Amino acid sequence: MRPSFSMPTPMQLIAAGILAAIGAPANSASFDCARSTTRIEKFICDDQALSTLDERVEKQYRMSIRNTDSRDAKAKMRRGQHAWLKRRDACEERACIETAYRGRAEELTYGAGRQSSDRLSVVGKTHKQAAAARLPAPQDAPALPVFASFKLTKGRGVTVCEAYVERLNRTWYETYPWCDRTENDAVPGFRKLQRVPLTPAEMRPFWAPVSFFLLVQDPDRWKVIDESHRKLNLPRPYGPEQQLNTIRGESSLQVYRFEPPMDIDNDGKSDPVVMWRAGQCGYIDGALPRSWLQVPIVLNATGDGPDVEKTRTLVGHPVDGYRVPSGKLSERFRLISGRMAVFSFEGIHYIDGFFDEWGDFANQRRSDPEISNTLGVFVAQGGKTRQVCELHLEDFIDCAGVSMRKQAAAAKRDKPPR
Repeated sequence: MRPSFSMPTPMQLIAAGILAAIGAPANSASFDCARSTTRIEKFICDDQALSTLDERVEKQYRMSIRNTDSRDAKAKMRRGQHAWLKRRDACEERACIETAYRGRAEELTYGAGRQSSDRLSVVGKTHKQAAAARLPAPQDAPALPVFASFKLTKGRGVTVCEAYVERLNRTWYETYPWCDRTENDAVPGFRKLQRVPLTPAEMRPFWAPVSFFLLVQDPDRWKVIDESHRKLNLPRPYGPEQQLNTIRGESSLQVYRFEPPMDIDNDGKSDPVVMWRAGQCGYIDGALPRSWLQVPIVLNATGDGPDVEKTRTLVGHPVDGYRVPSGKLSERFRLISGRMAVFSFEGIHYIDGFFDEWGDFANQRRSDPEISNTLGVFVAQGGKTRQVCELHLEDFIDCAGVSMRKQAAAAKRDKPPR
């Protein structure tokens, strides 16, 4: 039996992502945020994702300097870093800053001007050959996955399925495949979707309704709580300013929209869709990779909450509800997957998502140890979401050439018996 990766259920992901707002740790960066003076540095310190990118780039830069023997090469690298910092500091918005960091990280990892040729040179090689062809990961930086191996298990001969498995196997991932599937339009037919991160002020109108919709299926529940506090003369937890402060401190929450807006239900009209990402992803406390909750939400016409009917139709499991120990189905809203992404192929928008221990789209295979490595692909048309294909994550390799399959098997062997 092949080793399996144990993943949290959607409800665990939802609760963890939403409740993480309380007592969230302060963001960190490669510089002292308490002494930051520039506009850009303050912006980075207030944004967990940018702080993480800043630390990553700084570690890569220092490692590159240490591994360079030539004095001229060191000087050239320092000039390059100085020029990059000037470009970063000229940014006026978050998307620009993030793009600058990701571009610099890629330059430091692969070498400026080598990214495209290096990536293409390993396509078609075996995992071992490809891993050997990459530059080694810095010793003091967390290893990030480089590439994954997917196998098409359902949908052979279907154009979008054949193309998508090719795209996934030709993608270089910024994070674990469970967490997200990196945008990639290298395979013909795919359109790269532009993700635009939202600011806390842009999230505030729909933050509480979406949070409570996902947690208790009642987008207005927060109003009841806020009103009860007001009547008891207690501080309002969901006043406008309180919400904004909570969002600013919620380092585990990221929300982005798509530009241009997508027609996610393929009815010929664009939809106000945001991708809701909550929780943490990656190696946490030395454990095997964990995934955040990531799910598309269709907002209502006024943009101050979810369009409950459209969202449930789009990403709700056809069985709906979770089977409790008694054998009955609970009334909780059940997502198709808690780890979803979207993509566009030949003008049609699709949704994909890894299943969990609750079962697949047909509510089967609950006992399958490989269900959490099974990726379903879905399309919404005619007011209904249906599955079009299925893929299996065979393995993925990090920057150090380590197989997560082998690491999971070792962790399982070393786990003490109960």
